[in-house]
Amino acid sequence: MKHLNKVPGVNKTIQKKYVRIGEGSIIYSIGRHRFIEMARAAGAVYKINEGTGGTVLINLEQFDVFMEQFRENLIPMKNPLWRKSEEQEGG
Repeated sequence: MKHLNKVPGVNKTIQKKYVRIGEGSIIYSIGRHRFIEMARAAGAVYKINEGTGGTVLINLEQFDVFMEQFRENLIPMKNPLWRKSEEQEGG
């Protein structure tokens, strides 16, 4: 999954590899506490200047790999909205 962000004032788009906790929780639409808990479980947390209040960054590539374990299997619909007719299959 690519995490693209537009740079303000410049007409450029960059791909982010690391984000802060607040931004990450918005990207994944989950709460801050749940996001940091999952990031720690994924081993994706980086603490910079820890002794001075510092910054916490999350590696999105590692977090994406961790998130894949929660994917559910495909379940076919009982009543599909669209079906191929025999006329379309014949050509």
